[in-house]
Amino acid sequence: GERYPPLVSRAIDLFEREVTRNPRLPEICAKLGTSPTSLTRLFKKHLDQPPMNYFIGLKIRGAKTLLKSGDMSIKEIAARLGYRDQLYFSSEFKKRVGLSPKHYRARS
Repeated sequence: GERYPPLVSRAIDLFEREVTRNPRLPEICAKLGTSPTSLTRLFKKHLDQPPMNYFIGLKIRGAKTLLKSGDMSIKEIAARLGYRDQLYFSSEFKKRVGLSPKHYRARS
């Protein structure tokens, strides 16, 4: 894949580890030793989107995998990915995928 600057790579690794939580951007930046402004600029340049948008995308990818495996309820999947509110999770999923989690699972 594309080679990202070290800071972007570290941020991606951190997001992957934090996928079950809901850290805010300032918390992520504090762990990386950078500012939200700098990280946002780098993400827009190299990934064409803001950092938290990328992070939600990771959560949605994780949700798709869990929905396909079919064992967990949608509520459990939402909780596993750090969403306290199943309805909010479902609306984020639908916004990005074009199908509700339930319909996505039915098609898988």
